[in-house]
Amino acid sequence: MQTEVIQRTYAALNMDISWLESVLDLRISFQVFEGDLLSLVPAPSVVNEDIYGSIIEKCKLSPAERLILVLSLSPFLKPELSNRFLTVKNQMEMIPSEIGGALGKSYRGFIPTIQTALYLLAGRQGNVLDWLYLFNPEEKLNAFHLISLHLTQPDEPFTSQLLNPSKEVMDCLINGKALEPHFSPDFPAQKISTSLEWEDLVLNKETMDQVEDILDWVRFEKQLLSNKDYTRKTMPGYRALFAGPPGTGKTLTASLIGKATGRETYKIDLSMIVSKYVGETEKNLSKIFSRAQGQNWILFFDEADALFGKRSETKDAHDRYANQEVAYLLQRVEQYDGLVILASNYKKNIDQAFYRRLQSIVNFPLPDYSERLLLWEKSKPEGFVYDEDVDLSNLAERYKICGGSVTNVLRHCCLKAVSRNSDKIKAGDLMTGINREFAKEGKTGV
Repeated sequence: MQTEVIQRTYAALNMDISWLESVLDLRISFQVFEGDLLSLVPAPSVVNEDIYGSIIEKCKLSPAERLILVLSLSPFLKPELSNRFLTVKNQMEMIPSEIGGALGKSYRGFIPTIQTALYLLAGRQGNVLDWLYLFNPEEKLNAFHLISLHLTQPDEPFTSQLLNPSKEVMDCLINGKALEPHFSPDFPAQKISTSLEWEDLVLNKETMDQVEDILDWVRFEKQLLSNKDYTRKTMPGYRALFAGPPGTGKTLTASLIGKATGRETYKIDLSMIVSKYVGETEKNLSKIFSRAQGQNWILFFDEADALFGKRSETKDAHDRYANQEVAYLLQRVEQYDGLVILASNYKKNIDQAFYRRLQSIVNFPLPDYSERLLLWEKSKPEGFVYDEDVDLSNLAERYKICGGSVTNVLRHCCLKAVSRNSDKIKAGDLMTGINREFAKEGKTGV
């Protein structure tokens, strides 16, 4: 099946390379054509059954954006095409300035630049400003990380940047996988998932009801958005706050919402977002939201206090900038058209201005006796059994620990069981694990 997808992808890419050649031929023939050249050479039909076609469809690329993408791929897909650019106007020894491009060092062929794309789209006398905006950071080619731009010399024009496909696009085409962002300074977020199922989640009824409200929004969002009066009167997207102590299931719940609805969940790395330099935090956050816009991703901000903390009384320039930062975050989160989940150990630490912008505030309290008993039962891995003298009811009654701690205790117990070549979870190992969990908080378990 994977081989078939790669073959279809290769066929689709060849069609677009042929289209690129036709556009180049027409541009050579009509150097000063002022109309839309792409209307004379329509792009091939997209069949969303291959990786390349899925990228075009998912990112909703225009014909011009598609031409730029295949141009960036041309040195990899058809190196001999470089000769066509090098022989334009029979100037074999130099690249005409209006065509742009550069010769590589190890790769001796023609590498296109932004100027090359502008030549194809605008010609010699066309208005390049009509097309130059396509290379803005917030536009699709950059927002979806489809292309990579490199300025070889710092004092050269913007249009002299080398035009290459991004690492993400190359990974997609080579490995036959869907387009996914890679964790990087430009996208400081990681996709999170879980092997657990919805039935494994242990929450109290009130919390579960609120979580199911979020599920309902994800499932029926499209139906709601089809009502034009609804979209006119409400903001796009959905924003929720998960508040509660560590280990109570906030991250797991976010992962399971994504799994249950078929949406990708990305956990934002706040250490790469928050900056001491004025304006950098907003810039870093903008990269996340620009990339996520229109993707139906779930954005999960763990320990959101670092970003969405309370504003302070303005006493100096530092306070003023900090308050402006929070105001920007309020606006940016409100504009996102997908699901944003903020997680905090302490609800009171979140700026109250966020509250009215939140569709739900979900409390994740420490589990009560019945929930702790369920956690001890459900968290035990298959292939292991509790020893005969283990009293789960007593454990749940005596030790008020959260789900994360239960998982840590059982991990310790399973390791000890394997070291004994056994499948039995011993009471003594449970006590040791519980005491270690309490010790982390400076408490005594037994």
